[in-house]
Amino acid sequence: EVASAAYSANYGTATEVDNAAYSSQEFWDVVEGAITGFADDPELGRFRGFVDNLRTETPGEIITLPNGQEILKQYFFPGLEEEDGVDRSPFPSMPEWERALEDLAATARSELVSVLMERPLDDDLSAPPADDDDVIGGVWNKAAWFGWQFLSLRDAKEWMPHTIRALRAVPTAHRFVGIARQRGECIGSLHSDQRNYLLSTLTGLRVPRDAPCGVVCPSSDASPLMPQERKMADKKAIVLDNTFPHYVYNDSPMDRFVLMAECWHPALTAKERDALATTFAAKDRFTLINLKQCPWGFSDEELMRAILTKDHFDLAFWRDLDHGL
Repeated sequence: EVASAAYSANYGTATEVDNAAYSSQEFWDVVEGAITGFADDPELGRFRGFVDNLRTETPGEIITLPNGQEILKQYFFPGLEEEDGVDRSPFPSMPEWERALEDLAATARSELVSVLMERPLDDDLSAPPADDDDVIGGVWNKAAWFGWQFLSLRDAKEWMPHTIRALRAVPTAHRFVGIARQRGECIGSLHSDQRNYLLSTLTGLRVPRDAPCGVVCPSSDASPLMPQERKMADKKAIVLDNTFPHYVYNDSPMDRFVLMAECWHPALTAKERDALATTFAAKDRFTLINLKQCPWGFSDEELMRAILTKDHFDLAFWRDLDHGL
């Protein structure tokens, strides 16, 4: 219960900042100017429906689909719930993504050594902070639940450049792309990430062998065919539809590290992916320049470097993980 409360508190604080952008006409004027066909391209009809949801739906309201997916109404991308040839299950089969991630795993494992030397872990045993003010701007973000930490690859460019370049082989999105640590003998909170335009991938970099580590989607009234589970292992990639409620666990006394990369849902078109990437890049830039807040996933150090070089004015800095490499 404590973990769930902390997760909700972190989400709530970030939502306030995001909605300050979504409620600003100035912000949407910037987005419209940056996306060709924003107002009238027939191929962006679903995207315009998504924008309407961002602007009009009440933050925090959740819809549950008949198959058990939980999605925030504000972040609902219309049309993706229809039959489109993409498996709607907690662990959809994505062979090309899995191969690409497993091919880069050895490189990421090697570069992780440098990251852990240069960006030491915070082993504070206290519970997660109650609001994002204590975690945003740090290097290893402590949020979601006790025992979970996340380092954005944007803050590890100096030590993981080959991993970042190799990730061009998968359609990485705007949110979680980095290293996720789970402390030993720890179970995460049950949650859904609630955004139907994303899938998550977890690639083992340093997974203990003495006891199992995995991700579980338990059964529910809406999804009686579950539970489903996938075990983690070094150099093994797992694709997770994280709109299904799930939790991760580590039964070993040793820490577990995975490369966590959220990717655009394969049912999105190239134009829709580009429009989404531009929208969220503009939102992060607006958050820094207009709202004077630090966007999630960017440390103070990375933002100060961008400000000194004036990269923060360039949407490409916010859009592209490999910007500057």
